[in-house]
Amino acid sequence: MKITITRINKVLQKKKISQVEFAKALGLSESAISRYLSGQRHINIKLLVTIAKYLNVSADYLLGIGE
Repeated sequence: MKITITRINKVLQKKKISQVEFAKALGLSESAISRYLSGQRHINIKLLVTIAKYLNVSADYLLGIGE
């Protein structure tokens, strides 16, 4: 899961998306996003797919399967 968090953060930084904007886009609270991105909560498959679509990257990339 660590690679997933690292890759999400990398894409957020590259696209200059704040955690606040990210949370609003996903319909989650800022504190929930913070817990996901710090590894305190696990990202389920449904959320992973939603994140991948929003960031316009593949779920494989976020999982560390592809580049």
